[in-house]
Amino acid sequence: MEQLTLVMKDRVGLLADVSELLAKKKINIESLHADSSRGTAIITLWTNSAAKARRTLADAGFKPVDSRVMVVRVRDKPGELAKVARVLSENGVNMKNLYLLTQKQNEKLFALETSDNGAARKALKDYL
Repeated sequence: MEQLTLVMKDRVGLLADVSELLAKKKINIESLHADSSRGTAIITLWTNSAAKARRTLADAGFKPVDSRVMVVRVRDKPGELAKVARVLSENGVNMKNLYLLTQKQNEKLFALETSDNGAARKALKDYL
């Protein structure tokens, strides 16, 4: 799965502009995380078409940064995310980004980017 991240000066209407731009091109935002701190906005999103979204944003003057993430399934109970973090730690893999995508019944789906996604996939094979 590919995520796109925009880092820029925050302003009123920024998220409206980004989401309207994508909507005009029939690109669906499947998940989104937006944060603002000290005048800087960080918008991380996942769409139904990352390549088309990247081109659309770039053509409009945005500078999207893309990265590969994996989707990890974790049971929805205390300590389960800690198990995932420990497995990665024991295999020398650092978590760079972790976002909750959705929750379905008794499980949560997280988007996870690591310092070594290949090693992470091997270590987390039971969670993929």
